[in-house]
Amino acid sequence: MKPEEIKVITELLLDLRTSVKQFCNTDVQHKMELLADKMRLLFVEQAVVEVMSTYYDFGDVTGVSRLFGGLINQNFSVTTNNGNRCFQLFIKRYRQEATEKEILFEHKCNDYLTSNDFPEVAKLIKANDGRTFIEHHVNHLDPPGKTSKFAVYTFLEGEDRYGWRTPHCSMADMASASAMFAKIHERGFGFKAGEHAKEEPKIIPLMAVFENYFDKLEEKARRDTACGTSTAYFLEKLPSYRQALATCKPLKEKCQDMLELMIHGDYHPGNQKYTDHGVTGVFDFDWCKEDLRLFDVAIAITYFCTSWKEHENGLLFMDEIKVFLRAYQGYLDKSERIYPLSEKELCVLPEMIILANMYVIWWDLQEIFDVEESESCEEECLVYLDHNTKINEFALENLDRIRAVIETI
Repeated sequence: MKPEEIKVITELLLDLRTSVKQFCNTDVQHKMELLADKMRLLFVEQAVVEVMSTYYDFGDVTGVSRLFGGLINQNFSVTTNNGNRCFQLFIKRYRQEATEKEILFEHKCNDYLTSNDFPEVAKLIKANDGRTFIEHHVNHLDPPGKTSKFAVYTFLEGEDRYGWRTPHCSMADMASASAMFAKIHERGFGFKAGEHAKEEPKIIPLMAVFENYFDKLEEKARRDTACGTSTAYFLEKLPSYRQALATCKPLKEKCQDMLELMIHGDYHPGNQKYTDHGVTGVFDFDWCKEDLRLFDVAIAITYFCTSWKEHENGLLFMDEIKVFLRAYQGYLDKSERIYPLSEKELCVLPEMIILANMYVIWWDLQEIFDVEESESCEEECLVYLDHNTKINEFALENLDRIRAVIETI
């Protein structure tokens, strides 16, 4: 099918959505949305072929397939053939809001890790002209005058066993993932962002940002006469969000002079490749930045040591927290570059777990109320928000239990 034909069909599908919502049931509406999404994906896949053919020397593109799991960017596996050999590569299309500074920071982190004996991270491949990312217009999808940003990496071998919403690791895989996490901190130690430093504040100053954001969102929500589901949910849960921030306030003083280094920022079970020997690859450094090491550990715990299953949604499992922390400490016990989590860090880790989860809630709320075009619909974003809110409520109610487990490490 020609791109022009795809464009016409897609526009018809999008125009039909209004009528579908009025006259068809929810199942038909959902199928129409899925079909429209598939048509949009065809435009991006065509752009991937154009990027590889125009800016890289890996031969003809023989296959493009979407890799699911990322909620912010679009990821693809690309196979090529130059006549002598075949290649499998990983290509990322960044979200429209991603700035050049953010992307260059991520790439600088990637280069630092690969140059510090960390072969488990996908290596960035530069284009023919030396650029680390390419700006290319996606026909019929990008607005006029706008481009998408693409970056190409080596493809990591291994199995995708888990995901953000399916984090139910075996204890062996969890221990392996935690040891690999410690290795990231060890090999990333000494990194300096310089002019490419992230504009987003570090986690402790972000507490004031959260408070201000909640205040403004509440004011807006109270003025909303046609209060929707998401707005009503936010107003219902706002007291628990404020309770969480109040619980975390002592961190402003207690976290002074703690270890800061390059953090992953989004270390969840779906961002690793596994084999029978455990974790063999780590990817998705989009949220990498310089911040407290303790914050990175805390946010990883909220991703690894929980469940999305209905009957246990939002619970934090104490046995899993113990396995995760012991594997992390065990790896760094042998390190000559950085030390394991200190007694001071472990003492405030329960509150940092709450603050790290509030960081994710903040992003959930922005995705619902502030992002005009998201890959996730409002209903799906509300599922994420509800899960993280349940973690928040569980952690607040079980702070002493979490502290007791950490004291055994």
